Amino acid sequence: MAKNGSKDPVGEIGKSIGELTRSLNRIANSLGFVIVNSEELRDKKKTDKMVILDRLGYDRNEIAAIVDSTPDAVSSRLSEARKEGRKA
Repeated sequence: MAKNGSKDPVGEIGKSIGELTRSLNRIANSLGFVIVNSEELRDKKKTDKMVILDRLGYDRNEIAAIVDSTPDAVSSRLSEARKEGRKA
């Protein structure tokens, strides 16, 4: 609370921004999950799905959560894909 007994508007805004950020992250991860589990991509290899999500701008932590892997495994597979020319 501010000194005069009212709520701190800066703190409230920060809290609201944090909640909004978490909500947007959930939506982004849900969309990524829908994309890689779509009929067109369902039978693709996990590495191919990782490459697609990487191209869409997801970071390794987000990709790992979407494809049920670890961030280190995602980094390794994306590195291998780049070497193979999959344009990750």
